[in-house]
Amino acid sequence: MKAIFVTTLFLTFGLGLHAQTVKGRVLRAGSDTAVANAIIYYGGSTAGTIADEDGRFELVAKAKQIPITVSCVGYISTTVYRQPEKELMVYLKPKPSDLHEVVIRADGMNRKDEVALFTREFIGTSTYAQSCTITNIDDVSLHYDKKKGELTAYCDKPIVIENKKLGYTITYYLDNFSYTYNDVRYAGDFIFKEYPLAAPAEQEKIIANREDAYIGSRMQFVRALWQGNFDKAGFTVYDQAAANGFYNQGARYSSISSGVALSPRDILVRDSLQNLYIHLPGTIYIYHKNNMRKVNALSATETYSYINQNGFYGAGIKWAGPMGSQRIGDLLPFEYQPPYTSVKAKLVKTKPDSSARSPLNADVVTKNTKEAANSKDFKLFKTIVLTKDNPVGAVVRKWSKPVAYKLYGSTGDKEMDKLITADIQHLFNTVAKASGLSVSPATADTAVNFFIFLNGNPAQYASILPADVKSYFSNNKDSPGYYTYGDDGFHEMVKFLHAENITDDPTKRFFELKYRMTEHILNGLGFFGNIRTYKGSIFDMDTAGGGATAIDKSFDDFVIKSLYNPAVKSGMTEDELDTALKNVR
Repeated sequence: MKAIFVTTLFLTFGLGLHAQTVKGRVLRAGSDTAVANAIIYYGGSTAGTIADEDGRFELVAKAKQIPITVSCVGYISTTVYRQPEKELMVYLKPKPSDLHEVVIRADGMNRKDEVALFTREFIGTSTYAQSCTITNIDDVSLHYDKKKGELTAYCDKPIVIENKKLGYTITYYLDNFSYTYNDVRYAGDFIFKEYPLAAPAEQEKIIANREDAYIGSRMQFVRALWQGNFDKAGFTVYDQAAANGFYNQGARYSSISSGVALSPRDILVRDSLQNLYIHLPGTIYIYHKNNMRKVNALSATETYSYINQNGFYGAGIKWAGPMGSQRIGDLLPFEYQPPYTSVKAKLVKTKPDSSARSPLNADVVTKNTKEAANSKDFKLFKTIVLTKDNPVGAVVRKWSKPVAYKLYGSTGDKEMDKLITADIQHLFNTVAKASGLSVSPATADTAVNFFIFLNGNPAQYASILPADVKSYFSNNKDSPGYYTYGDDGFHEMVKFLHAENITDDPTKRFFELKYRMTEHILNGLGFFGNIRTYKGSIFDMDTAGGGATAIDKSFDDFVIKSLYNPAVKSGMTEDELDTALKNVR
């Protein structure tokens, strides 16, 4: 249950270019006892070796002064940042044995739900995360503290993750994991291993998937930063968020309208050895050309954070937005290099269905709206509703119970308030009629489960908001939304529109507020995709909420019915989704 989360990945390590051998020995801390079969590797890469029975190893060094990680079952991983001229002595501390004692639960969450929550927050919910399997999930000890609302995880063996769509097996040595409704933190070290792929077609698809996962990723951004060229990689960076505010988890804006553009030299410093470090002037906001309406935020917890040319970044920075949402299922090894000629573009051109993971171009939607609706083209639904950030396997975020909504606050203009109220009613009525969902204005504050606030801040509405909502906003004062959901979808929604930040220009104010209101409410009803169609559709963000033409009405009904089809459920495969949507008219 959360609207915002920031993930910090503590230990991933880069590779360099010059080869030499590092020799060493792994011992138990506080003794001369050898640790056999320890794994010595460059974390986040495919390069590593195994210590022999005497704890000795040899590892090909990839560069000077890059960290080496040593992991072993039953021990806490350690990282060596400076390579000595002579033999490297590594001392591992045993993991405390009391961390994974069996706990008798009275916490209200069963093992199945704990596993589902852990998998979602550790592996992720993207298209690629959904192809991942934790092969030894039974080895992972999980505990949910109901009082704290916290899930913790422990594993005294490496967690083995198979990522079928990206073609890797990841061995992850988990140090710690904790989840609360507004925060996820995990730390550990990991190494990749390539899948053996026989069929050329399978290899080509894997290559295209890796390219797709790379574009707009943290790895690509850090490499572009190190190279000193944002433009080539498609990034733009600002010292403040675009338009009228910022929020995590895929914020969307109509245009870049504020903020000073930054270059790599504005956020990098160099030491006497020519090493590069991120040194932020404050929080910076990152956009990628593939979707300028989604904003990422990068902030610092330490003054300097080391980076290198492979995409490695050290501790001390936090990612938010889509980049912060990336998990283990989206990671690539530091050896990865995108193909010189885009394999992804080739496959999209020759196999149109493969584009279903990306938002559809507005012109394409407009051109095909009538045809798609009339021909039961369920691929359109997958394209515009199920995006990389909202995949099939994620929780289907439709409402599972009647919606009782209410609007609070005022724009300060009575006539505008009337128009806004009418638009909200039109929007809910359209969704209710097409979906069959029960939607109605709430008769009392105590009956509301979809709150819409036009102005002010959460503190002003403390007497109205439920306790969990007040607790959330006390820790996330700038958040525009909060929701709770289960496997069956949304249960409660709160949306703050922050109308006080909208332009004072009376000719623009109404349309800006209408745009933001429509997007927030549609998000709250489960429509996270980048949807565009003819003017008048409720999904047309330029004239959202207006009177729809016959064609647009058909389009709206098609999209709404698709998401709210009872056969569309959490955890479906694409084939299962295709089957479920074949009868949508």
